[in-house]
Amino acid sequence: MGRLMMKYYYDMTLGFKLTVAFLAVILVPMAILSYASYKVINARLMKEARDKASMGLKAAWTEYYARGEQMRYGMLQAASMEDIKGAVARRDKTYLKKMMSTWKRMRPYVDVWYVVDGDGVVIARLNGDYSGDALPLNGLVSYALKSAEPKISTEILGREVLRLEGNELMDGIFPKPAASNWAEGAQDLRRPPDEAIALMVVTPVLSERNGPVGAIVTGDVLNNDNHLPEAVAQRFPDFFATVSLKGARVSTNLMDKSGVSLKWTAVPVEALAGVSSGGPFFLEWGSPGMSYISIFDAIRDNRGDVIGTLDASIPRESLWVIQKENQRLIIVITAVGLAIAFISALISKARITSPLRSLSGKVASFAGGDRLARAGVVPPFDTGDEVKRLAVTFNSMMDEVVRREEDGRRHLEQIEVKNRELAGLNEEMKKTNEELEVAYEETQSQTEELHAINEELRLLNEDLDRKNAELKKANTIITMEEHELKEAKDKLRLIYDSVTEYILLVDHDYGVMEANRHFTERFKVSEPAAVGRNIYGFFGIEPPEDCPIKAAVRTGKPADAELIAADGSILRWRAFPFLSTEAEPGMAVVYIRDVTEHRNLQGRLMQSEKLSSLGELVSGVAHEINNPLTGIMCFSELMLEQGGLDEDASSKIRKINEASHRCKKIIDNLLTFARWKRPEKRYESVNRVIENCVDLRAYQLKVENIEVETDLEEPLPYTMIDDNQMLQVFLNLLNNARDAIHDTGKPGRIRITSRKNGDRIVVRFEDTGKGIPQNVAGKIFDPFFTTKDVGRGTGLGLSISYGIIREHGGNIYFSSRPSGGTEFFVELPITAGTEKSEAAASAGPRANSLKSRARGLKSLVLDDEPLVRDLLNEALSFSGFTVEMCSSADEALKKIEESDYDLIISDIKMPGMDGKAFYEHVKRIKPRVAGRIIFISGDSKNPETQKFLRQTGNLHIRKPFTVGQLNDIIAKLII
Repeated sequence: MGRLMMKYYYDMTLGFKLTVAFLAVILVPMAILSYASYKVINARLMKEARDKASMGLKAAWTEYYARGEQMRYGMLQAASMEDIKGAVARRDKTYLKKMMSTWKRMRPYVDVWYVVDGDGVVIARLNGDYSGDALPLNGLVSYALKSAEPKISTEILGREVLRLEGNELMDGIFPKPAASNWAEGAQDLRRPPDEAIALMVVTPVLSERNGPVGAIVTGDVLNNDNHLPEAVAQRFPDFFATVSLKGARVSTNLMDKSGVSLKWTAVPVEALAGVSSGGPFFLEWGSPGMSYISIFDAIRDNRGDVIGTLDASIPRESLWVIQKENQRLIIVITAVGLAIAFISALISKARITSPLRSLSGKVASFAGGDRLARAGVVPPFDTGDEVKRLAVTFNSMMDEVVRREEDGRRHLEQIEVKNRELAGLNEEMKKTNEELEVAYEETQSQTEELHAINEELRLLNEDLDRKNAELKKANTIITMEEHELKEAKDKLRLIYDSVTEYILLVDHDYGVMEANRHFTERFKVSEPAAVGRNIYGFFGIEPPEDCPIKAAVRTGKPADAELIAADGSILRWRAFPFLSTEAEPGMAVVYIRDVTEHRNLQGRLMQSEKLSSLGELVSGVAHEINNPLTGIMCFSELMLEQGGLDEDASSKIRKINEASHRCKKIIDNLLTFARWKRPEKRYESVNRVIENCVDLRAYQLKVENIEVETDLEEPLPYTMIDDNQMLQVFLNLLNNARDAIHDTGKPGRIRITSRKNGDRIVVRFEDTGKGIPQNVAGKIFDPFFTTKDVGRGTGLGLSISYGIIREHGGNIYFSSRPSGGTEFFVELPITAGTEKSEAAASAGPRANSLKSRARGLKSLVLDDEPLVRDLLNEALSFSGFTVEMCSSADEALKKIEESDYDLIISDIKMPGMDGKAFYEHVKRIKPRVAGRIIFISGDSKNPETQKFLRQTGNLHIRKPFTVGQLNDIIAKLII
């Protein structure tokens, strides 16, 4: 049985023998083992990879949406500012570019900035001076303006749009990638896309009537922004993220094995097809030397069209370590099996080599010219052994060669016969050629006759050309006359349509006959559709009794009137009688101009004058109060320092002193509103000011069932602020939040947070109150505007807070939800400084040593207020000075001429000669003494007073002041 099997094996083909030998030994079992283990491990690893990739994609979308929300929150505050609304309404390009430059410094990641009008036409752009172009953004701008709400979308910006932004931005968006980057991926992609993908935010700017007057458009161009991939990699170190545009990676942190970035390379075609069919798409793909597992999701524009992809990827190598170890084990086992198979192959080969060697010798004899060489083959010839069949085939081939040599000799003899027949045919062709030459000569003579006929036709054509030239000249003259007539007509129509007011031709029944383009575009009707309609119907009003159209038609003279349209706009109507003799009687040309903004400007000017007058009144009243208030503060302080009082009297005097300090703060607030005050900044902690603010109101808020929650970042950088003014701002925001919760009639919560955001500190006050109505949102920072009941608010809190924050170089804005609740944001710049200035650090020692240095020194007090003179006499005498007092500048000048003084304290505002003139006289009399004058004033915020103090460089102190502040100022001069 064994010999029969071996005989069957030897009779089969050589390929069958080798294949059976190898498969039987190793390949079949190893293939089954490898396939089973690979499938089990691969399924588990693939599930883990899918879960991780999905988590990375969620993180990428979170970062993506967070960037859009940052732009939206910032632009909501900007769009609510009255200055911005006014600039958009009057199309103030210079101011808007300046504001966009300020916003750009706060948000450097935003690449493109536009301000557009209500029709989506660009008023100003940050990166260029070109304006007047439409900015539809795939309908996003129109959608935001129509809904009057901010819209966020990802859109494609074409090269023609980005070219207007300047070369710097273009070079960052469209670099020149290496040609090798485009060799793999989508087959139809050979160069980078000629467009950019950008995260766009359109924030409408609403008028006082909540109608959109324009919009602020911001965009983060993702082509030159690697923020999203880096943010994902920071959260998940082994992850990669990519943003693509139409199949090209425009933002990615993927790299090939050599560390070259895969930016500007093509996304796999399978991924593009997968996301287009809807839903996330998983794919395993490879780059040179690397293999990744990715999940792709579609990026859609405003209309839902797929314009790109967002994907998260993890290296396959980081997860497939177990699979590699399994494969290495299988390879080792397979190598052992192959060694066994190789030995089996050697045994089989030995049985095949001898017959092949014999056949090789016969082939060599054939190559040497032996045509009778034949291989010895033992029957039977019908077998599966390739070597035996090869020998049989060799013998057949040799027989065929001999036969073909005989056939070749016969073919040569036949070719010689054919050559003789061809020679006879050549002789016949020569005769035929001679006959053709004769026919050619006859054809040439006929051609000369045709040339003569053509000459006659040429003369006729020249005559025809002259006639055509005359006709062309006449036609040119007619065309020029028609062109001139059309030019004149177009010029008149251009002027007619270029007027930005309404111009119409109206009949005596108020029916529109003609209308200019401004009118048809305003009411969104075509001119044919407007013809015949009542002109007053367009404005939603009835014809008045003193109708200017009727008056112009009746009297034949111009007539005008001022009417109010249904939307509240004020329109100036002026009608002119139509005097053309060819026109029908009773027609008039009506010129309508919108004067609403002009009237509003007049109203605001009157309001501004009222506020200016009120500011002067407040300043004067504060100045008058400062003198007695200074006496109260300082006398109470002196009484406390001198001692000798019982505890009850000391307590009462201390309360008087605290109340006077409170009055001083109130006067400071009034002067801050009336005249601008530069903050007295120190290097302070914003968190400490917030904690002090909460401590002041904690008990009252607790009694009213209002929970206060603080979340303050630690450590928060120090910055230069006026802590008293900042406390005033935070107290005002805290009180407003308390009032908003109180109006709901329910318990509530106030949450205060502080965070460092780049180079700025952001403080947020969030409450659960009733919120701010949209119709008053644009007015809350206006002076004297309040929604509180009479007696509960003055309308100065937020306007003063706004001024304080802007003077600190920061910004204050808010966001209110329709369902209730308001968030106020205060942004302050982080400014480097020291814990205490050198002057402040040394003020204490100077004040402490004042008493020891002042003994024996002479001082002169000049003030028209007896109370202030007495106060200064008491304070200086207590410090050791010999004091002389004067109530007028003339009296003081006489004393200065007669004696020398170590210290002079003078009021600035006095009847007769004021402090400024007194200083100039002293400077002429005794220049050295002029430098010893310390000025006091109750209105040092006055610009003229501030200018005088800067020019002289003398020390000064503002009323009301404390004895300690007075001693510090004197110590700076004496010590």
